[in-house]
Amino acid sequence: MGWTIDRTRVFEASSGAPRYAAIASEIEAALNRGELRPGDRLPTVRALALELGVSSASVAVAYSLLERRGRVQAHVGRGTFVADVAQVSASSPATDSAWGASGSQASATSSFEAPVARGWRRRVLQFSDRLRAVSPGALACSSSWPDPALLPFELLKRAYADVIEEWQATELQYGGPEAHADLAQAALPRLEADGIVAASQNLLVMSSFGQLLTIVVQLAPTLVGSEQVSVAVEEPGYHAEFNIVENLGHTLIGVGVDEHGALPGSLQLALEAGASIVVLTPRALNPTGATWTARRRDALAAVLREFPRVIIVEDDPFAGLAATAPGSLWMDPLLQERTVYCRSYSKSVGPDMRMTLTLARGRLFGFLRQARLSNGGWSPRIGQRALGALLRQADLDNAFERARLAYAERRRAALGALRAALPAEAVAPTAEGLNLWVRLPDGCDAEELTQHAAHLGVLVSSGEAFYLRPGRRDAVRLSIGRVDAAGAERAGELLAQAVLTIDDMPLSLVV
Repeated sequence: MGWTIDRTRVFEASSGAPRYAAIASEIEAALNRGELRPGDRLPTVRALALELGVSSASVAVAYSLLERRGRVQAHVGRGTFVADVAQVSASSPATDSAWGASGSQASATSSFEAPVARGWRRRVLQFSDRLRAVSPGALACSSSWPDPALLPFELLKRAYADVIEEWQATELQYGGPEAHADLAQAALPRLEADGIVAASQNLLVMSSFGQLLTIVVQLAPTLVGSEQVSVAVEEPGYHAEFNIVENLGHTLIGVGVDEHGALPGSLQLALEAGASIVVLTPRALNPTGATWTARRRDALAAVLREFPRVIIVEDDPFAGLAATAPGSLWMDPLLQERTVYCRSYSKSVGPDMRMTLTLARGRLFGFLRQARLSNGGWSPRIGQRALGALLRQADLDNAFERARLAYAERRRAALGALRAALPAEAVAPTAEGLNLWVRLPDGCDAEELTQHAAHLGVLVSSGEAFYLRPGRRDAVRLSIGRVDAAGAERAGELLAQAVLTIDDMPLSLVV
């Protein structure tokens, strides 16, 4: 291909626009003039950056912008090519989530966009894995894992010992998905303390929230009476949920979020667009840490009451460690028969527990119970009894409080370091969880930033995987679960330094 970019026009245009926008405009002008034709391969990010004398981030963001407009298509391992516009489905441009945008609520446009080849999110996550492998000495802030030192290990060992002491051979038999009586008796008062009143006959035990979501999505055609299933999810949100729905062949619709979780107006648009399942996170949303207020919960409930056939699934992954108790839509009399509430103790007790307490009522409970019988059958009763014994221990609340305060201190340390160097609006306010969500300035590409940050000494995650479609490389997630307060502060300082010095990033680091 003989096309070369007009460097003069790019720099003349950039006087009143971001550099990446000027580059995208010049490439688009070349497309409109016919200098670039469908199938033509654009220069690599590195090559075009060298030609223009700009950072690779500026070119990467320009290419992402053109891809969102449908003018080019990126193929992992092959390059970026001019798209055949006649073959690209017309679609609305992807909208920003409400947090970090201009304050407007996000639109539910994701379901109208052309299908995306599977595997792009895996590529983003594998890129983070490679950075971990080549930067073993960097601060580990790219995985949202709990700190083993803050898990109630000794208390859990004691709980297992107590259970094993009275364990009977008859308890090795087959079982059902209902919660063991020991677990139910210990868990129900803790749920009630969070404003969630239930009975033992409402409790099922899943191995994980992922298993529960898989079952709900598989049941959806029966539950909602339609083979076409669309699932509304928070965006940005947890990528594992997205993968489950997509792997089952169903459609995702994004719901914008702010610091208080899902936006009611955006949820309304998602439901009007045809969502039949809604997945919501009351507190500690991964990746932003968004947490409901009672007012936000009630506003979401008001929207959902207008759509009586929609199934509601709540994922509450920070039980035991949260300082807030926003309640649950499961308590709403008009929503309770179609709401599933899930509480896991992965962050507070340990991921290896592999247990998620699930609340449901009536017909929905029956469907879930029957499906669980066909999907693993039951969770080991020894584990259920041990968790129940742990939840009854008087010392557990002290252990939870210690972890709660430690994580809060780490969040504050990282947040303070970031806001000392970056604009306050760059970091999402967060009251719960193990993560901070950092929006990047225009022209700063998340993938390149993660490389630069790793080179400086901190591992963070590109935000792209937390969106429904590729190309959103304008944010990163910093996780504080595996560093102490001093490490969290240092991680914030290094990430801020990476943002401020991205234009000085050695091209040798660009993958």
